[in-house]
Amino acid sequence: MDRISNLPDEIICHIGSFLSAKEAAFTTLLSKRWHNLFTIVFVPDLHFDCSVKDGESLTDFADRVMALPASSRVNKFSLKWWFDEDTESAQFDEDTEPKDTEPAQFDEDTERAQFDQINRCLRDVLKRGVGDLYLWVNGKQGYTLPFEVFTCQTVTKLSLGSSFVIDILPENALLPALKTLSLYYIRFYEFGRCAFKTLLAASPVLEELTVCGVNWELWKWSRTVSSSSLKRLTIMRKEWDSFDDSDFKSISFDTPSLAYLYYSDYVPKEYLSVNLDSLVETKLYLCPEENYMWGEGDEKRFNPMNLLHGLKNVETLNLYTIMTAKMFYVFREALPVFEKLSHLTVNLSNFCWSSMPMLIKKAPNLKTLNIDGPLHYESYYRCAGDIVCECVSEYSFLVSCPLEVLKITEYYGSFRELMQMKHFLEKLSCLELVEVHSQATDERKLKLIADLQRLPRASSKCKFERKRLRSLHFSQRAKRWQNLYENLFHLSIPAQQSICWIGSQVLLNKYPNLKTITIKGSLHYKDDDRGDVESVCECLEGYAFLSSCSIEVLKITECKGDTGEMVQIKHMLEKLPSLEILVVHLKPKRDDTKLQITVDLLMLPRYSSKCKIWVRHSLTKS
Repeated sequence: MDRISNLPDEIICHIGSFLSAKEAAFTTLLSKRWHNLFTIVFVPDLHFDCSVKDGESLTDFADRVMALPASSRVNKFSLKWWFDEDTESAQFDEDTEPKDTEPAQFDEDTERAQFDQINRCLRDVLKRGVGDLYLWVNGKQGYTLPFEVFTCQTVTKLSLGSSFVIDILPENALLPALKTLSLYYIRFYEFGRCAFKTLLAASPVLEELTVCGVNWELWKWSRTVSSSSLKRLTIMRKEWDSFDDSDFKSISFDTPSLAYLYYSDYVPKEYLSVNLDSLVETKLYLCPEENYMWGEGDEKRFNPMNLLHGLKNVETLNLYTIMTAKMFYVFREALPVFEKLSHLTVNLSNFCWSSMPMLIKKAPNLKTLNIDGPLHYESYYRCAGDIVCECVSEYSFLVSCPLEVLKITEYYGSFRELMQMKHFLEKLSCLELVEVHSQATDERKLKLIADLQRLPRASSKCKFERKRLRSLHFSQRAKRWQNLYENLFHLSIPAQQSICWIGSQVLLNKYPNLKTITIKGSLHYKDDDRGDVESVCECLEGYAFLSSCSIEVLKITECKGDTGEMVQIKHMLEKLPSLEILVVHLKPKRDDTKLQITVDLLMLPRYSSKCKIWVRHSLTKS
């Protein structure tokens, strides 16, 4: 007995959804009823990926699509293609910008023929009521979408990539069913009218927009993101090199219904107009310029105040990096009060917490604070007591804070960390839960919790919860990795004067038995518009992390003898207690300064009485 034939139509169609196009075609021969179901109601998802080894060719796929019955409907259409002689090396990754690698033999006519086949498939499935359309095309000549894509009445989800330009939309552009739009490395131009603005205007029910691999400054557009229906917006920059801000003047956001915003990019000089009145949650990673940290004086060069005021109604705020927190601090005088903010996440790395007091005071109804990283404290080898950095002013800003939940994602239970926790617990009268993430073993865990529980608390309701450190995944092989760290004695670090040493502290903490460090390049120091090279960059925290290092040999491969470099070397010599040899390779700007620089180096004070300084001279390039 044929049990399947007795099933309702909707169940048979569901079973058919697991079949390939070829198998579904065969089933139509079984009965007239099945023929009607599978040709009128259902066609399985169509998918082509030229990176699949031994897969069908684009021509075969196009022929298969065109051979479908005229009355059939397509639910999802996915096509990934680019022109390359060696298709076996194809890799498609939405998180990686495609590279234009020149094939061995490039044939313009062949590529145009491929584009024609792709568009032939597109036009066909667009007529079949496709709901989900995913297209990834990367050619050498530049691919052009058919106008039919922008007039489809049925598509609800549209994903486009990569590296091609959308410059013209048809006059009758309309996507009445489109709710989700994803753009990967797409550029928009305008000829008479802005293509990007036109696309958003043609999507009246759009709810979610993702722009990944965005380079706003390369676009020719109205510089306005406008949609009355948009609820979720993700703007994600992938390439941070070679930023050109010469024409990056302004951006506007007119999104009154937006509830979620993820914004990762360089900031323009100004936000002309911002409408984010419905915003509930936002994650920000905003940088001013390439290889540059926000600083005092930037309020004269940038004007992000409309954006910051547009965030006034957020309930959940994630300042994804120290860059963003510094921006809030620089513009603190004009920052609004975040009355509705209840959940704040900050990632301050190992920098000073100068922005923390301001953020807490600007959020009078804050309930949850998530410190994404370690606690901050002064750490000098001469200090043995309760050392609180002046940036937090004895944590006095916590006294009036109604915080109920405190989360710390990196907690190791050291004495200085414990002293910082003491201040939190003594001042937060409404605190109910402290959640710390630690990599401590079970034995160490008991001591860690016991130390916390012994601290005095302003709140009698306060409880503690300890979790595994989420950013590390070595728990099952902890001993193996521990041995690897303990057996490393020589470390070589590439360096440039303008690039921060944010990771240097992490590296040195990971390798407790490190004996030799080679800095391959120039030392890093501040050198701003005010000519201040005497200070140490915030990323190094006064080199305090060196005080616990057992380094015996330090090598610097490039030293010009500048004042900024001499200041950094002085800090290193004063902090390294076990240093025996410092090797400096001089490359001064002028040969006649070598003797003076050598004398200056030899006169620097040293913490280690065993330390000897060896100066190597390199030929100066003319």
